[in-house]
Amino acid sequence: VALLSFSNVAVNTFKREFIAHSNGAESRSPYFNRVAIETLDRFVSGNIIRPHAFRVMKSSVAPFLISGNEPFLENKDFRFWAVPKRGKEFPVPPKDIGNVAIRFNGNGFSAYYNTNGGLVGVDGWEKVAERLAAIGAYTHELGRYWALKALVDNVQLLGAFAKRYPHIIVDEAQDIDCLHGCILDVLSQSGVKINLIGDPHQAIYEFSGADGSYLTQFDAASSTLNLPLSINRRSVKAIVDASNNISGS
Repeated sequence: VALLSFSNVAVNTFKREFIAHSNGAESRSPYFNRVAIETLDRFVSGNIIRPHAFRVMKSSVAPFLISGNEPFLENKDFRFWAVPKRGKEFPVPPKDIGNVAIRFNGNGFSAYYNTNGGLVGVDGWEKVAERLAAIGAYTHELGRYWALKALVDNVQLLGAFAKRYPHIIVDEAQDIDCLHGCILDVLSQSGVKINLIGDPHQAIYEFSGADGSYLTQFDAASSTLNLPLSINRRSVKAIVDASNNISGS
């Protein structure tokens, strides 16, 4: 079982509670080491990107995460070019390479530069992503893209992964973005049981594509068992009523 969330605070809380629930007998429990409690990004990078993505990335070295401060990003071959609807195209500053987001529109992938003014289309991003991949470099967003391709392009890897983690639980699921959602969809189609826990009205990462829509669509699927919470034990009634009014619940 994999129990995943989006913050180290949540993960540490889960680990502490899990150990307490096991009465501190983790060394004696045959199940303790069969539960992975991690952030979703760490889970994907540790199980897919670092050990397996180098094949689809066509890299001869182990993949490594870049921050945007690496000097080699000044090379023109590693520049993403933003193409606004009005005005001239311009290069994405290397320090903002982490703000290049990838979206799936049903037919294929597109990339956008996430600026203060909104999303700006990025032209020729696949070639730049491939050049970076060839030397093993990836951003958080590109890492998810290569992880998805690694699963889709390698049936044996996908099957082995599904057998190793037949049950995945994601907390704060309103924070699932486009590529995380695609990865979960592929795993679900391979037989992995997916449980999502969250509230779309609490989505706060809309700028990164996590607007709660994946959770809403997942909840609306005919194959999904919906178990809503009807009691709030964290707020007084006045706060609950106010938030329900704002969210239209």
